[in-house]
Amino acid sequence: MTRLTAPRWGTALALALVLLAGDKAVASDDQPASPHGQPSACGDCHQPTTAGALPQAIQFRDGSPDASCKRCHTEDPHQIGLLPKRTKIPPKMLLVDGRLACLTCHDEPACEGKPVDPAAPYFFRGGPYEHEGQLCAQCHQVKGDRFNPHAAMAAAPTDPTTCEHCHVDPPAPDATEADLKVSGPNICHGCHMETLHAGIIAHTGVAPGAIATRAHKAGLPLTDTNEIVCVTCHDPHPVGTTTVADARRSIIGTPVLPKGWQKDVLTPALADRAADIGVPLQAESSEPDLLRLPLRDGELCRACHRPAAIDAARRSER
Repeated sequence: MTRLTAPRWGTALALALVLLAGDKAVASDDQPASPHGQPSACGDCHQPTTAGALPQAIQFRDGSPDASCKRCHTEDPHQIGLLPKRTKIPPKMLLVDGRLACLTCHDEPACEGKPVDPAAPYFFRGGPYEHEGQLCAQCHQVKGDRFNPHAAMAAAPTDPTTCEHCHVDPPAPDATEADLKVSGPNICHGCHMETLHAGIIAHTGVAPGAIATRAHKAGLPLTDTNEIVCVTCHDPHPVGTTTVADARRSIIGTPVLPKGWQKDVLTPALADRAADIGVPLQAESSEPDLLRLPLRDGELCRACHRPAAIDAARRSER
């Protein structure tokens, strides 16, 4: 049986749950109705029960809270299930069978007979919050708007609790592989939900054969099916935390040298792509951290692309 751990689970929930299948919000032809904030739509997620049933007797349609959420949120990137060994969860943040779950951070307003608060469209538990960092601060030591594991690693490279934010177990500094809590690019999307940059659309998906071969040769990781993901170009570990990251120490902060093809070909192409997705093009004047190869002389781009191919692509867009 699924056990919800919390000081209370809302007495109004027990009063509201007279579950009638088919009594739902109206859906459009291509979009299923959202049950959130709809006290009449309890049957979307819960098994039928009787009025006045105790919260612990109320069952989920799909066997567990997470399974019910995943029926609609099939590609949700957030980390659930594993609880970092040293993380302390305050009582108001629900655990399911002692593990992190969707209900840990999200509180369904309909369970209290309430609609969705426009000030809290994601119905974060304990909200509304002025910014998401206040939610993160319920469990994490946060400086600034939200918990930043990259900055936390740089500040305390030997603190294993930061590693456990993404990894099942803290890997060794020289490890080349480590188990992630969420596979693929989703481990990044859990925080970078709306992160866009020029070229991001063109640089996702399965890499063509020749590009995949060059990426592997340059040490740029792809998935088992040769998909380009965030960590193909970005190393989430800052200098000082891993052996691979330390190899970049002499490069970080040095000037980026704009060669002709970068200035005349790459920058205009990226400017077009930035305009397509509505983000400003921000040119780097010095080498940033968290890139697997330097930008200088186009080394990162040249790992997969030939300058002539980039030039040809640019000409075809004119």
